[in-house]
Amino acid sequence: MADPANQMSRVRGSATAASSPVRARGGDNAASTAGSKVITTAVSWRGGIKLTVDEWRKYGTRLGAVSRTASVNWWLGDWIRFGLHRFNQRYTYISLVTGYDEQTLMNMVHVAKTFPIYRRREKLSWSHHAELAALPAIEQDLWLDRAIAEHMSVQQLRREMRRARRAGRPRRQPQNLEESAVEQNNLQTAAELFVCPRCGASFVLDGLNCWRN
Repeated sequence: MADPANQMSRVRGSATAASSPVRARGGDNAASTAGSKVITTAVSWRGGIKLTVDEWRKYGTRLGAVSRTASVNWWLGDWIRFGLHRFNQRYTYISLVTGYDEQTLMNMVHVAKTFPIYRRREKLSWSHHAELAALPAIEQDLWLDRAIAEHMSVQQLRREMRRARRAGRPRRQPQNLEESAVEQNNLQTAAELFVCPRCGASFVLDGLNCWRN
């Protein structure tokens, strides 16, 4: 098997790397890649309008062969999204090209879609972002900022999120036994409660839908 370091060098060498990360909110615009076929940064992979389907496929083969790094999940997520929309490709084919199973690829796409390039934090790993993907955007940003400020590992971030959920917000005391029983049943069947680490606002997550308490 080829040396992962050499594979990474080939991927980077075949792309025109951006000199600095995209910071503007318009960073996802196709115009930014108009002069290049591919631009990669530490937190993104962007295909240009001149990229052919064969070249796109070759990039996927290389990315699939690269060992897991701080950037490869971002690159693959963005690369897959490009292929899905530009070339109408399917996950079955993309799985064959990259060697990843379809569910893993879907997870990469979900995180890449949830966090536009301008919201991705280079100081944090892809896994930090993945932990927060189910939260509302405002909650995600607050946790990302806190994770950077407190130098949290992924495990520490997960632990703090659980602690915040357990803390919750003060609830009104039931007025009678019947109301108490209903409240207890609601607590047992309710979806997970996410609490803002700064303001204390709570959000109930049910699948991919959120309702604010």
